[in-house]
Amino acid sequence: MADGVRSGRVVIPATETRVVVLADLVGNKKALYRFFNSGKTGEAVEIRRNGGVVHSLPSKDSVDLSIGNETLSVTAGAMQEAEVVYELLGLV
Repeated sequence: MADGVRSGRVVIPATETRVVVLADLVGNKKALYRFFNSGKTGEAVEIRRNGGVVHSLPSKDSVDLSIGNETLSVTAGAMQEAEVVYELLGLV
């Protein structure tokens, strides 16, 4: 992993986007991450891979996503800040 970040929690102001995972894996290696929308605000968040939306994550829900040589970012909803927890589950 490029920045050594394997898991964490991020608070994102309304409508803003934060990069939470930056991977530089080579070949066919992938890292599997779980994202959880804490649900404190009730709004869905958008998870993006290299800037393109790959999943709309509802409040109090989670999703597992793989990443290779890419970035994963999260965009908060339009009305309130969002809190997202992410965790590295392992390499696949």
